[in-house]
Formats: sequence, structure tokens, C-alpha cells
Amino acid sequence: MESVLLYYIIPHLLNSIQNPRSKGFLLKFANKVLSIQNPSVMEMVDRSYAENSTRADQTMTFMLPDNLIVQEAKLREVQGNLYCTTNNGDSPFMNMELIVGYNTMLAPYFSREWSRLRHSSLSQMWRKVQYLSASLKNTNYRYGKRKQFEVLQFLLWSRREYATFHEAIPASLDVIRPTFFICATILCLSMAGFMAENWEDRLGGSCIIRLMVEGWIQRRGM
Repeated sequence: MESVLLYYIIPHLLNSIQNPRSKGFLLKFANKVLSIQNPSVMEMVDRSYAENSTRADQTMTFMLPDNLIVQEAKLREVQGNLYCTTNNGDSPFMNMELIVGYNTMLAPYFSREWSRLRHSSLSQMWRKVQYLSASLKNTNYRYGKRKQFEVLQFLLWSRREYATFHEAIPASLDVIRPTFFICATILCLSMAGFMAENWEDRLGGSCIIRLMVEGWIQRRGM
């Protein structure tokens, strides 16, 4: 996105605008815009993300699509020692998503299936899974395994809320404990029934049932 702004939009505006003040603003703005495609810029950003000191760094502004602004700001705070804030105001820039790929024999197939994905309202789910995978890969590349669990916890559920079976029922040991007793009782009864049906003696009868019958006969005899 920064590359499109820096190498296409700003030069096009400089060639079409005649106002000196507007041109001066665009030139100053172009000097402050850095492309993430530049290796030195990427290294600077990675160093700022991974730094754990309390030293104040220079403020950086990132241009992101509207659907990623809030999530990216929170993710950066989880990944590194950063304070991020979002701009809730209107932006003079309009982001248009472009999907670019190689023109191969499979290109029409991918284009048709991507259209089906969008029309079936599954594109948002696909983006969420893709974002989760990219975030974990990026975290592993920058910080190693020490931040993977925190990032996964942030992406899957809120760290300030209890994991829930249902939206209104918090999961706790008090809720789960009766289930263990019920399962243990059912398991014991099932094992007893299995042994009664399959544990046969030499005469082919059930040993447990035979003992129960003999005990009942002895009682009746007494």
C-alpha cells in the first residue's frame, strides 16, 4: 500500500497539480513515507517491534485497510513493547483491494472459485484463517517461540475473559466436576456389564452370574 502511494499516486499528483503549496506539501509528505518493501525500512520496523526497552522511539504511522486497523494495533501491543493507537477519523485515502496473480492455465479456475467464495459469504472466514496463519508465522520469524502462545491466545480468544462453553456460562471446575463423576459411574457400569457377558468359565456360563445365582440359592436354603 505504501509502495502504491509512494511510486504511483504521489508522482501522478505532482504531475497534475499546478498549485505550488500543494506540490510543496506532497514533496514533504513523500519524504516521510517509507515503503515496507525497502529492506532497511523493514529492518527498522522489526527492530522497533522486538525491542523490550522503555526507551521512547520515533512515532511511526502505518496505513492499513479499515478491517485490519483495530486488530493490527492490538496485535502489535501483544507482540512487542509498543503503544499503538488508531485513527478513528476520516482518511483522505481510499483503499482498494487488488488480487494479483500469474496468468497461467489455472488462473481462470482460481478466479471462478474465488468468486464463488465471495458470493457464498465465506471470504471473511477465509481471511480470518489466513490472517491467523500469517500472524503466527510473522511472530515466529521476529520473536521466536516466546511470543507464540500470547499471540495465539489473542487471536483465538480474549485474554481478559474466561473460556466459555456457551456465551452466558463461564467454564470453571465447578461446572465440569459433576461431569467427571457421571462419566466414571457410566464407565464402571459398562465395564461390569462387559465382564458379565464375556468372562466365561469352563462350562460356558458366566462366572459372575453363576456366583450370584449360587449365593441366592444358599440364602433361600438357609
